[in-house]
Amino acid sequence: MDEPLIYLAMDNAKIIINILKAVHFRDLATIFATNNGIKVTVEDSKCIQGNAFLHSALFREYSVKKDIISFRTNLGVLVDCLSIFGTSVQGPSVSFILSYKTHGSGLNILLEENGVVAECNIKTMEAFEILDFDFSSSNISDKFIMKVSPKLTVMPMICYIITVVSTGHLSFLTYIKDVMPDTNVYQNFVPYINTCVNVSALSGDQQEIEIVHTVVENENDAKPRM
Repeated sequence: MDEPLIYLAMDNAKIIINILKAVHFRDLATIFATNNGIKVTVEDSKCIQGNAFLHSALFREYSVKKDIISFRTNLGVLVDCLSIFGTSVQGPSVSFILSYKTHGSGLNILLEENGVVAECNIKTMEAFEILDFDFSSSNISDKFIMKVSPKLTVMPMICYIITVVSTGHLSFLTYIKDVMPDTNVYQNFVPYINTCVNVSALSGDQQEIEIVHTVVENENDAKPRM
């Protein structure tokens, strides 16, 4: 039997669950697997991109058979599958094995807790090209990184409110947690000012938000490059 393209094994699935939840503001995610680790990318409305990084050292076993393997899958279903035995940190650890046999096949996940075994198979799709926010460094007026506790994200509606000031103009970006359809909004952008938001989930207990705020010359330049 041929070995799968991706084979991962970990003794505590709850670590992965918390990281994936940090970027679960849309269900469809693009997965990139390399020898260094797994990157999970989620995008919304062509103006926000979330990335979760899972370093290969996090796993008990880690094997990727090509330089880079990419596909899309439903992140919500993946999180639900990994959470099938619960997510309480006080409960027993849940070990899991994930395998991806070949391009177009499903993600096969095997979970075990205290001798009880569950198996899931999640449909995958072809990966699309993700957004590439490419801003000239000479035009960047503000760049900063915020580290926030995940405890801040348990509010019922508002997840993050970020205000950026540039060249005397005030612009607002409001991200409302997706607790009901179409509640992600990005409002009150000053014309000709481009704000790129990159929300990354770290392997520790914090999330990282990077905002690159750029003044551009015309409206067409204010759109992210595909």
